[in-house]
Amino acid sequence: MEYITVKEYAKKYGITPATVRQRILRGSTKAIKVGNEWLLLANEKHIDGRQSRKMRISYKAISEKGMSNGQRNLTRKPLTEEEIEFVKKEIRRIGADESKFIFNDPKHIPKSTCYNYEKDIVFVTKNVLPDLRYGSSHPRDLMSVAALLAHEYYGYRHYRQEYLDDDKKGNNYHTTLPWRDECRASITAAKLTPNLTEKERADLVSEALRRAEDEGQYIELDDFMKETLYGYSNKERNISWDITEIHYVSRQNGNRDDTEWGDIDDVSKMREEAEDLDDLER
Repeated sequence: MEYITVKEYAKKYGITPATVRQRILRGSTKAIKVGNEWLLLANEKHIDGRQSRKMRISYKAISEKGMSNGQRNLTRKPLTEEEIEFVKKEIRRIGADESKFIFNDPKHIPKSTCYNYEKDIVFVTKNVLPDLRYGSSHPRDLMSVAALLAHEYYGYRHYRQEYLDDDKKGNNYHTTLPWRDECRASITAAKLTPNLTEKERADLVSEALRRAEDEGQYIELDDFMKETLYGYSNKERNISWDITEIHYVSRQNGNRDDTEWGDIDDVSKMREEAEDLDDLER
């Protein structure tokens, strides 16, 4: 097998060495490390990530359970007139410019709803609708049409100048890593979009957390995210300071067990069984 350096690989495909290293660290480009240097197979193919960001097309594999896995509606059929009218109503609800949305573009029908930063428009396809068929638990599948539109319109569009500047720096150059850009778009949309419900904002933040989790990362919650998800911020104090009586629920019949701890003979099975945990490997 013939190996080449990061610089040689970058020159071969007309991208920057920094971009190659980012792709290696994300796992999207295979490489081996020899000493302090990364080496790539000479025939390692390069996939242009710029197109995926322009059109926001996701190619995640569908799980064996048939869940949408963040793909939302998978029918890939044109939106009906009734569905288009509903989406337009949601566009107006969030205060977006309706002229910036294109429905059922022939080239995009089999693809995902996406923001094109060059044309400054959102191509709307069937997957603007949430998953109602596969029983997905993925927050992106469950968020409302308005939340998804907000992700594209207020999330990505807010950083349009960054994307345009990146184009000038070279093919596939990203100031912000694509997965972080996705997270940022959801959180930005949750913060900027008018007239969203509390649940819609929470779904957008949850979607960002899920994307980070998929990358093996955590997002440190700021006050906005804490308030959105849990209803409190760092400015609040005395949360759960009062220690109250613990109530138990029987696993067998669902009844509460209000037994006091004073008489050990009356303690429920729940506590007795908890002692068996000491026998488990920790």
